[in-house]
Amino acid sequence: MSIASFALFPVLARSAHPSHSTKRVPRPPNSGALPKRPARSQHSVTSTEPSTRTANFVGIAAAQPALVDAAQCAGTAYERVIGTQARRNAMGATKPKKRIATPPTPVDMSVLDSEDLLETGKEALKGGDTQTALQMLEKSVSLDPHNGRAWQALAKVVSSKSGPRAASVVLIRALRRNASNAYLWQSLALVQARQNRTRTARRLFAAGVSADPEHTPLYTAWAALEYDNNNVREARELYARGERDGRPSARHYMAWARFETRTGNHQRATNLLQQGIEYAPENTYLWHALGDAERARGAVEAARRCYMHALDAQPTCAPALDALARLEAAEGNPHCARTLFRRGIEAAPNDVRLLHGWSVLELRANRPGLAKNLIQRAVRINAEDSFLWTHYAKVEERFRDVPRARALYRRAVQVGPEDWRALDLWSALEHRAGNYQLAESLLNRSFAIRFGADGKFMVLANTLEDRPVDH
Repeated sequence: MSIASFALFPVLARSAHPSHSTKRVPRPPNSGALPKRPARSQHSVTSTEPSTRTANFVGIAAAQPALVDAAQCAGTAYERVIGTQARRNAMGATKPKKRIATPPTPVDMSVLDSEDLLETGKEALKGGDTQTALQMLEKSVSLDPHNGRAWQALAKVVSSKSGPRAASVVLIRALRRNASNAYLWQSLALVQARQNRTRTARRLFAAGVSADPEHTPLYTAWAALEYDNNNVREARELYARGERDGRPSARHYMAWARFETRTGNHQRATNLLQQGIEYAPENTYLWHALGDAERARGAVEAARRCYMHALDAQPTCAPALDALARLEAAEGNPHCARTLFRRGIEAAPNDVRLLHGWSVLELRANRPGLAKNLIQRAVRINAEDSFLWTHYAKVEERFRDVPRARALYRRAVQVGPEDWRALDLWSALEHRAGNYQLAESLLNRSFAIRFGADGKFMVLANTLEDRPVDH
């Protein structure tokens, strides 16, 4: 039997306590109903009777048949990561013949508890030692099967090493011991969603809500899934349920406001951000988002005050510095904008958003040399952003280097095939250069992406006022 089938099939569900590893637990009469959730910490479940923990998982898993398929698909990949002997140990067959290899820095495993091993594993992962991280985290969850943070860290390492299916098996193992841990249900749902298994993800979110109706992040993530699948009404209902049934969360208000902005309900978004600030008045990101909302409706002074509030709470917040700098640049205060961009770069030297914004400012101020230096720094940091390559091309256009600009637009389209702005600006370049056939072809591609249109359009559409200019 593979570890995948052991992890999930209710018939073989065992007690969560090692001393009961061979005892079969009968399915309770009403296995689909969850018992009352015990009080617990954020990431781990307080101790309950072994049979109750198993019944919790059996009840939930029985209602989620799609999980069986996920576990079966993931079993082989997981075995490659952990190995046959570790699999047998997880099944309670035999103890491993070999001890886990010690990390490069000598560590006395006998004196470490689960949390120590978790931190050791994280440090190993930061240093690029994936194998040691895997060993430390396996030991951590072995010592304390109810350490939810350790299970999540282990799933992350396994995912990077062997893919999301293997990570699914780790999370299923975790849920057998922690059926009421909403964070684990959420993690498994997100792993399934990233594999485009939307129905499975939806069922897992529902199971998590059943396990812990007050876990607001579940509603937030579930709503995002529905919005990504064009279920706007369902997404809005989930956001509302999260506010009504869950615990207050600044992140939930932020995500909900972003959703309302994307669906065109700007006033509702503003109200939600204000509600979030009432709950978390020192949250930098809520103030920043409220500033963006105020600026979108043309309230410049209100936006400036919001950005300043964000910087009062966190003076080195790069997104707030970038937003305020761009506002000052748009309002004709270039010196103030440069000061803010410089502060931001000092705080976050690799923030390409700040480098891009500063480059745009200098290009508008007719300082193409400095603009070029800034955007070159940006593309060296992130060469996979079509927006950066498009701006770089516009800088080269200012130097009248048409071949170089053309090559940069081509690069922008290569890294962002769906970037209609890059195609539109490239079309304008070719039109000015007299390459009308190529210009028309590029413009047709741009319109097809932007509007989902199949027809052809005149190159004169390049003169439309809604063409992108802020690059």
